[in-house]
Amino acid sequence: MARRRHRGSKLLRDLPVTALAPLAPDPGGETTMPAPPWHQTHYPGKAHLLRHAAAEGQLVFVKCVRCQRQAVYLAADLVGLLNPDRDALDPPFPCSRCRSAEHIRVDCRIAYTDEIGNLVVRRPGPLRQTRSWRSCKLGDP
Repeated sequence: MARRRHRGSKLLRDLPVTALAPLAPDPGGETTMPAPPWHQTHYPGKAHLLRHAAAEGQLVFVKCVRCQRQAVYLAADLVGLLNPDRDALDPPFPCSRCRSAEHIRVDCRIAYTDEIGNLVVRRPGPLRQTRSWRSCKLGDP
């Protein structure tokens, strides 16, 4: 039994393989499918690094899609904590509630004028020193 078609449309099986999705060469010699659009950078062909975001004075908006937890960081603060040559749209930290970086979405942009003075931004606080304890026998140093 033949499948019904809408007028002017083609079935996926009738299209050539190259028309469905361009295949990207893998360093191992195999061809792989390209990354889905939500995993691609906003600036195709350009690497938007964390140091570029810090130089432009951008904010890094981080949201966990799973538990809806949100945080906003200054890119200049993240440069001091993380590698400045990493992609700015990679999750800086895993979610503190879910303990996973799989569902984190990152966006970089400059603050709007109405956000200045109203937007809560997470900044690094003072470094606290904690004492660690070890067990040893009485008389051992």
